[in-house]
Amino acid sequence: MQIIQKIAKEALKELMQEGSDPTPEAYTDYFCRQAKKMGLKSYGDYISLKNMLEKIDAEVRDNLANKEFRNKDELTIHLIVALNHMYFYKKNFALYVEIIKILLRILATYPEKSISSLAKSQLLEFDKSNPKIMQTWKEKWNELFKKGLEIQKNKSTLEILSDFKINNQAFQEWQGEVKEFLKFPQNFKEEHLLKNLEKILNQELVIQKISQQEEIKNSPKERIKYQEASSLPIDSMTTLVSKEGMQKVLRFAEETFCRQDKNYALVVFGVVGYDKIVEDFGSEAGKKILSILGRLLKEYSGPSDWISYYGGEEFVACLLDSQKNDAIEFIKNLDLVVKKSIFAYQQMHFKIKLSAQVLQRSNQTSLEYMLMKLLADFQESKNTQGVIGDE
Repeated sequence: MQIIQKIAKEALKELMQEGSDPTPEAYTDYFCRQAKKMGLKSYGDYISLKNMLEKIDAEVRDNLANKEFRNKDELTIHLIVALNHMYFYKKNFALYVEIIKILLRILATYPEKSISSLAKSQLLEFDKSNPKIMQTWKEKWNELFKKGLEIQKNKSTLEILSDFKINNQAFQEWQGEVKEFLKFPQNFKEEHLLKNLEKILNQELVIQKISQQEEIKNSPKERIKYQEASSLPIDSMTTLVSKEGMQKVLRFAEETFCRQDKNYALVVFGVVGYDKIVEDFGSEAGKKILSILGRLLKEYSGPSDWISYYGGEEFVACLLDSQKNDAIEFIKNLDLVVKKSIFAYQQMHFKIKLSAQVLQRSNQTSLEYMLMKLLADFQESKNTQGVIGDE
């Protein structure tokens, strides 16, 4: 590596002393001559850019060394791409510097002033080069490339489209036809190719529209929410919304039903065999179980599914913008959570399950009648699981 650096420096020094124009061809001749003087035989009569690039990043090789260029404009584009792909590590910094010098000398001969001026400016400051400065120059080349070079305007629409990377088989097959047309224009008509592209785009738009419709159909709907949650009173024993708080939610649900025709469902539920627990272990045991149950269910309450402690042994849930089957699924899921939990009181452990009754507003004459019927049905079947046990 050190001998290559020495050859490069001596070649450049000799070239400048003799007053030769520092073109890529001249620099190559001086480099080969200096290599021979220093006994470096492995390079033969010349050193190729491809051989040097084989030692660096694959991206640079793919964009430069293995590319056949149709004209100088295309070469210039790929040289700038190569500069933008350079990564400057201290380990191989000197090698990158020599390669970039070659690239810059080629770019310095380009007639477009923005390109040649930037290349010449970087060459003039090469003695100050370090990884940080190199990164700054890389960013300058990147800015120039992003602005869009004048040389790219000569490309036809078909040429530009043939270079697009799109994961669509029909479009890729069309690109193959375009590339064939660009090589042998007499075999195709440009109008024919553009009409084929129109068909592909129309088909793709239809597919996208169907896909979007399916996505909308399958995506969960945005349900109505009770926004004033912070104003709802809380029951201290269960930490759930209190009966008073639930009455606010019910008024909101009823107003939404009357004004917007948005259905809602109510669930009245409690603990199966609660009276037996109180009879055998006392009212404090019953309160403790209700307290634990409330804290367990709190995370499933709000903003569209509100659970409240309604008093005594009863809990009431209001599911906004929901149907009866939604409410049944909701209470069955809560029952599964409860069954997996252990309720402890004074070193005693209880396994409990829920009993529930469900109705939806659209099938009832009024909110008051629906709630009264649910409470009565719950009391009648509270020692069974009610709708939870129905298949």
